[in-house]
Order: sequence, then structure tokens, then C-alpha cells
Amino acid sequence: MRYKSNALYLLLTALIFLLSACSLLPQMASSSSNPTPTTSQQNQSSKTKSITPAILTLRDAAGNSQKRSIYIGTAANIDAFNNDATYKRLLGQEFNMLVPENVMKMAVTHPSIDTFDYSQGDELVAFAKAHGMQVQGANLLWTSEVPAWITQGGYTRNELLGILKDYITNVVGHYKGQVQSWEVVNEPLDTNEYNQPSVWDQVIGPDYIDYAFRWAHEADPQAKLYINEFGVETSNDKANQYYSLVQSLVKQGTPISGVGFEDHLDVAQQYPTAQMIANMQRFAKLGMQVEITEADVMLQNSTAPMTQKLNQQAQLYANLVHDCQAVQACNAVTIWGFTDRYTWIPGYTHHPDQPLLFDTQYRKKPAYYAVKNALLK
Repeated sequence: MRYKSNALYLLLTALIFLLSACSLLPQMASSSSNPTPTTSQQNQSSKTKSITPAILTLRDAAGNSQKRSIYIGTAANIDAFNNDATYKRLLGQEFNMLVPENVMKMAVTHPSIDTFDYSQGDELVAFAKAHGMQVQGANLLWTSEVPAWITQGGYTRNELLGILKDYITNVVGHYKGQVQSWEVVNEPLDTNEYNQPSVWDQVIGPDYIDYAFRWAHEADPQAKLYINEFGVETSNDKANQYYSLVQSLVKQGTPISGVGFEDHLDVAQQYPTAQMIANMQRFAKLGMQVEITEADVMLQNSTAPMTQKLNQQAQLYANLVHDCQAVQACNAVTIWGFTDRYTWIPGYTHHPDQPLLFDTQYRKKPAYYAVKNALLK
């Protein structure tokens, strides 16, 4: 009997051992498939997590800058936008700020005294919203792009003031909350094709600028409001005149937010970086934000070989980005178009040119890579 009991005991003990071993198998399998990471594995995992995202586009570079992130914008050509799929794709892919090239100007938005037309501007604003882009409206007032019903209307000062207020209130009000900033007055120091001041200056007087800013601010108090001018990027007489104008607006309490420098450059000219930075800095000291608003770089006036001109062009574009990054108040560089297929310059100078970042076949030029690297580093 005792031997039977011992045998039964041994049998039960063996059975318990086998059951215990089986219960450990899943844990052992789990442990072997998920071992505790070694120090080297932990370091490798940390490195993987900290890898910089791929910088594929200009907007990627702007958003991952090792210096200071700024907006990289472009002017949008409505005809190309509606008829060229490659243009439209690159517009949304490469840039994080959109400026309508022409369709928000007065001749388009207010073609007759009783008509406002926002259809084309609305297209671009909707596209920008869908692609996470800021919108800067350009422009409310300019010497050019004024409809004939105003320039030939024979209006008195008070009548033109009434028209101006109605126009600004309607346009800015229509885009309230959708357009983050406006170029309210463009090129106030310029004259028209007859070397005359704008109709606004002739009929209303220089205080039309203050009125325009006040009415734009009333229509959308959140929008940033800019004045804009060309040929003022370095220290020169026109830049000093521009500074005096902005200084006077600030002193009289005009609700102006910032100052635009168009920067239509030429490889045949010199643009000392220190001068350009110092010039922007003095406007910033007035409390202004500053922007580079219409950058392009002409080649046609240089006799150098094309390869040399393209490299000079690339360097000038890179300098513009670095200049903006160097001035804390500068928040955007906008290029006036992005492909040589669609540029205003040949139509203006009557000579061919290649002033932009992509060639006519949408191939990236040295300037594209220079801007991308400057935005990033």
C-alpha cells in the first residue's frame, strides 16, 4: 500500500511539473520576441525618433528652419492657376503664402460703380485655405489698375472719398477673416504712365493714405495692413522718402502694421547685404513688421555667360532670405511668381528673361536650391 501511495505521489508531482512548464511557454515566447532593449538599442531608437523630417519643398524648409521660420510666398497668376495643372500643383506644394497677382486689384474687383466681382479672388482664397496657406491681398490702391470710371469720372474730392470708403469697406469686409494681411497702398511714391501722381493723390491729396488704412482697419481689425514700394531696398533717396512717409503715418496714429520692400533685383547691380538689413531695421524700429513682397532677379542686363548669371541670381535670392531672417521684424519673403513660364518682366521690358526659381519646363534652377538652403540654414 505504501508503494502504491508513493507511486501515486510521484505521478501527481510529475503532472504538476508538466502543467507548470506548459503555462510558462507563452511567457517565454513573449519574452523572447520582446526582449528588454539594450543600451545600444535604446540609443538607436532615440536617434530614429529624432531624425529630421524630409525637406522636400520650400515650405518644408521654411517650417524646419535652423535659424528662424518665415513665410515663403508667391504671386499667383489666375490664368496659369486655371489652365496649367503643374503650375497649380507646385503653387500649393512649394509655398505657404499666396498673394493674388492681379485679381484683387481695383480694376478687377470694382469694374463699375455699382459692381463688385470677387469670383477670381475667391478661387485663390479657397485654394489657399485648402492648402494651409496664408493670404496677403494685393493691392487695394495703386497708381495703376484703377478703372476708367474713376480716372475719367471727374469726381470731386468728397465724392472720391465716398467712393474710396465704400470700395475698401466692401472688399476688405468681403474677405474678413480669410485674408490675413493687405497691401493697402502700393507704390505711393510712384507716378503713372504720364508721370503724374495717382488719381487719389491728385484729387484727394496725400491724406488719402491715412483714410485708406483707417477704413481697412475698420472693415477688418484683425488684418495686418501694409504699405508697399519698389526701389527702396538699399539706402537711397527714395528709401529715405519712404521712411519719412511711414514715420509720419506712425506719428499721426495711422493703423499701419508693416512695410513692404518689393526687391525687383538685377544681376547687373550690386545690393550690399549690410545696407539692406540696416534699411529694414530702421523701419522695424518704428514698430513696423517688414516683408520682402515681390522678389525676382532679372538676367537680361548682364553680358556674363548664362551659367554665371544663374549662379549670381541664386546668390541674390539666398541673400534676400538671409536678410529677412536677420531682421526679427521680417516675417515673409514673397517671390513674384515662381516659373519663368509666367513672369511679368518680358512684357514690361520687351526682352526675354528668366527671373524666377523654376524654368519654363518647371525644372528647378540654382535659385530654387539657394532659396531652399537659405530657408533651412
